[in-house]
Amino acid sequence: MFVNWIINNNENIYNLVSLYTFVNIISLISYNFVKLSCYSLFWNNINIKVKILIKNNKLEDYITSLLHSIGLLFLIICNFLTVNNNYIYKDIVLYSISYFIYDIYVIIEKKYNKLFLYHHILALTNLIIGYNYEIFLIPTIMSLFIGELSNPFQNTYKICKIIKHKNTDCILKVFICIFFVLRLFIFPIYWINSDIFNLNSNISKIYNFIFLLGSIVSGIWVKNMFKILKKNN
Repeated sequence: MFVNWIINNNENIYNLVSLYTFVNIISLISYNFVKLSCYSLFWNNINIKVKILIKNNKLEDYITSLLHSIGLLFLIICNFLTVNNNYIYKDIVLYSISYFIYDIYVIIEKKYNKLFLYHHILALTNLIIGYNYEIFLIPTIMSLFIGELSNPFQNTYKICKIIKHKNTDCILKVFICIFFVLRLFIFPIYWINSDIFNLNSNISKIYNFIFLLGSIVSGIWVKNMFKILKKNN
């Protein structure tokens, strides 16, 4: 019976073991396994609670992503306006590392667009660098802040598309405009004018190269969104 269960669920078991291994590898880098594990389990639990609450299997991932974005923006703004403490910023980065680990598992398990997977792997790499190297911490926080500003609009569009809301196309247009300006203008300008752009260490070269790849992925994303908009019209 147990052998049959393993055979019937081998893909789910593989995904779970991969996630667990990945979490452990990340924990060795971040030196904070307990907190990282708790955060990752927290996101999974949130997703389950949302699924039970809304009774719609297609919406829970987008609502969970929306909650991460709102929570992240709130934490960054609160810390900036109050103590502006680097230790809290590091905890905020860890908060997002845990979400990306959880979401990579969701992307693989549910076979979402591979572009999301590539984006998450790139983002996760720079989050780890930002967490472990003080000089990259603030640029990492700023990239998170700029990146997540457009995310609520993206998730709102996805949710409206699923429920077939009458203003779905309008929300898509708003999302494309905000995403385009933030990811392809504001973010590159901040990046080029930051201190890290001119650093000459091996870590900074990796960090900057990932930023470049991230911008390319964002460009592809925008192109795909315009295709969807054109198709809808």
